[in-house]
Amino acid sequence: MSKRDVEVVETSETNSLLHYGKYGSSLRLALNMVVISLVHYVPSVAFRNFSYRLLGTEIGDKTDFSAKTDFFFPELITVGDNCIIAGEAELLAHEFLQGKYRKGPINIGDNVVIGQKSIILPGVEIGDNAVVGAGSVVTEDVESNTVVAGNPAEKIKERD
Repeated sequence: MSKRDVEVVETSETNSLLHYGKYGSSLRLALNMVVISLVHYVPSVAFRNFSYRLLGTEIGDKTDFSAKTDFFFPELITVGDNCIIAGEAELLAHEFLQGKYRKGPINIGDNVVIGQKSIILPGVEIGDNAVVGAGSVVTEDVESNTVVAGNPAEKIKERD
């Protein structure tokens, strides 16, 4: 696994979350929060994917996207074809820190499985045919045909 690529933005606020109004619309954030919070519980895969796509998330064909996606930057998330992104998984394209925040795209390849309650951090790329075990925290890129698990996620084995 390799290090992730993120943009670091210095803020004038010690609590960088207070800086949000300077780079994003509060109305857009509210819309994102409402749509993501409600759609997450809808049983129709097609309706969930349609709704996330309206927010800018790219989702491939035959993908079950049940995750809670990023409220702030859903447009930075791309998911390939034939993926299973389990419910309660979180894809975070941002991290708010003291005096700065980081943001970066999340790119998920084809035929990927991301387990329940996993967290994918900004700037992470997950290769084709990878599996992320339930409850994992993915802090670095995941190679294709790899199984990772844990906190932080570590390579468990190769997939055939």
